[in-house]
Amino acid sequence: MNKKGLIKVFISYSRTDEDRAIAGLLVNALEKEGIITLYDEALYSGSSIADSVAEYMREADVILLILTNNSENSKWVNQELGFASALYKKIIPIRITSSTEPLGLIYGYRPFECLNWFSHEYSIKRLLTNISKAVEEKNPAPIVIQNEMERTREIINRLNQIIKQLGQGNNQDNQDSCRLNSSSGSNGSTKQNQENTNGSNTDKIQLYERSTLSIFSIDSTLGYNSHYLELLCQQRSVMEDLISNKMVETRLHICPHARQYTTGVKKQRFEKLLEWLEKTPENSNLKIRIDMEHRGPNTLAVRNNFALEGLQTRSDSEYEYTLSWRYPSEKIEYCFYDFNKEDWICPQEAARKLKDSKDEILND
Repeated sequence: MNKKGLIKVFISYSRTDEDRAIAGLLVNALEKEGIITLYDEALYSGSSIADSVAEYMREADVILLILTNNSENSKWVNQELGFASALYKKIIPIRITSSTEPLGLIYGYRPFECLNWFSHEYSIKRLLTNISKAVEEKNPAPIVIQNEMERTREIINRLNQIIKQLGQGNNQDNQDSCRLNSSSGSNGSTKQNQENTNGSNTDKIQLYERSTLSIFSIDSTLGYNSHYLELLCQQRSVMEDLISNKMVETRLHICPHARQYTTGVKKQRFEKLLEWLEKTPENSNLKIRIDMEHRGPNTLAVRNNFALEGLQTRSDSEYEYTLSWRYPSEKIEYCFYDFNKEDWICPQEAARKLKDSKDEILND
């Protein structure tokens, strides 16, 4: 926002005639509401488009993306989205037709629904509310480039922070329990003590992972780079510590069609995952979903803390684009929309389901 408290938005759109017309309508509507709009039609003749667009995006509080079939294939729009993410800018996709969905860098974003120009005032009012919320959110999603080892170290560090918090919480619970026991001898106090130490469902940490064969198919026998494998084994160990904690609920979304692996590695990891699932206690706080279609990139998220999402491997296979959302963020909540649905299954049932599909998975 500028010194007068006015919100600035940058409008990203495909330079086709159709999308340019939509952008013009949106600019007029927003400016009537006191929003400062920044987009390339406002550039003066002779200026560098690339430099000016970059400056506009730096100034903007929010990026509005006009989401159409044209914008999905626009090089300009894709570059603007990448730059916006690098600048830690909040992006609001505005869906013009119901057939378009956020993809690539904005995969998983909930788009603002189609602008209805027949009920213009209502649509703009709702959009203004979304813009205001975006400005208030202090921790938008950055895009960073990490190699696999850096990413794994970051995951381990973040999960260890959660374990440390759980340990502090348990110590506090024990102290509270001692105080209650020493201060009262009645049956009523015993019941109160039990309620205090057991905790409620709302107190529990929620952990979500979506991946091909999951971190739990990793062990020291795999033929990976030794340093990277050591880190992966550390990550698995930390994840197992979390899952075994009674204050953690975990949902593991497994998409086993791992086309990026050789047949030998895929078979080995498949067998390791089966072995791990069969050994996991049935009464644990771990629930599984087997999805034969890989729906989206690998994701690891802890509710109210962070979400890490791998997006795209580069041509040299060394680096991957990674989005890192810190709380508060809509993306973190997006991972947990169906966390409490009934279609999650226990580890043993998941193992049986994987066995039934073994030939299909390994021969893919």
